[in-house]
Amino acid sequence: MVKYVKSSPQSLIDCYEKKTIIKGRDFLERLITHPKMERAWCELSKRNKNNNHAEKLLQEIIFQEQKSREPVVLRRSDEKKKYFKIAEHAKQLAKAIAEGPLDKPLFQYFSAETMDTNGIANWDNKDKMERNNLPYDLLREWPPLIEILKSLETQAIKLSDEAMNQPRIVERQKADYRQLYFVRALAEYVNAEYGSPLYGTVARISSAVLEVDLTKEAVATMAKGSA
Repeated sequence: MVKYVKSSPQSLIDCYEKKTIIKGRDFLERLITHPKMERAWCELSKRNKNNNHAEKLLQEIIFQEQKSREPVVLRRSDEKKKYFKIAEHAKQLAKAIAEGPLDKPLFQYFSAETMDTNGIANWDNKDKMERNNLPYDLLREWPPLIEILKSLETQAIKLSDEAMNQPRIVERQKADYRQLYFVRALAEYVNAEYGSPLYGTVARISSAVLEVDLTKEAVATMAKGSA
């Protein structure tokens, strides 16, 4: 028989007993039964701004725990370099094909399936004159491939310039990435929702949800870090 902590919100107990929460049900159970949640719910109940704060917290926990499982492939500095490299490649490719046999309108590179979808059947069997004229019944003006490459270069440069300004909860993959991500995300949410960092409360919730043993001091260090 499930034994709830005394301070558990009745709304979450009802969700658990009525089985209205399927995804994240294990987290729900920990939030209403784990001993560390006794004090956590007491602290949160004093600061809640609305009646459904517990349900909102549960949904945030489910969401952030799932996000914590997504790997960070590149650091922002590496992402910046990647997009800049793409821009350089696009620039060089456009320069290489300009005024040559590959410098053709974009539709010349469309597949027969694409042309068929847009109303021109048997594209591969059309003669040169038909392939040059029929697409203009679909679109009055077609950009050349090099124009698309120049647009690609511009957009890649923009992404490169913006890469370092993209907010990240955790900058790079580490051995404790999942835990670090979850704690920081939860700390941000609690601070915004309850008006205070409440590192002790975040430590208790994280300990219950992740089944670890975190202290208030450890959470404060994680939340203030930039790694």
